[in-house]
Amino acid sequence: PAARKSWPRRSAARCAFTPGGSPSATVQIASFAFGDDVTVTAGQAVVFTNQDGAGHTVTEGTGGEAADSACVDESIGGGRSVIVTFTEPGDFQITCKIHPSMQTAVHVE
Repeated sequence: PAARKSWPRRSAARCAFTPGGSPSATVQIASFAFGDDVTVTAGQAVVFTNQDGAGHTVTEGTGGEAADSACVDESIGGGRSVIVTFTEPGDFQITCKIHPSMQTAVHVE
């Protein structure tokens, strides 16, 4: 019998780090705080721009803890940006694992 090809198992990501994405919304990070919540349509990207000198993370979760199966968990250095594309409707809580008081939300329609 022919050998069966084993394909990698991938679950559909609800969001993903997409460095080449074209953002539809911006969340500024300044003074150790995320900017206001944003709303986008499924398939659109959000750019998180770190205006602080210190590093942060853009992590799906709350209180500095990543959610189970977090769809994004990216470090972001001072003066840098991270683009995340959200592919499923829902409310995504975003936290910083380094500074647990930092919190925002991305609402995806």
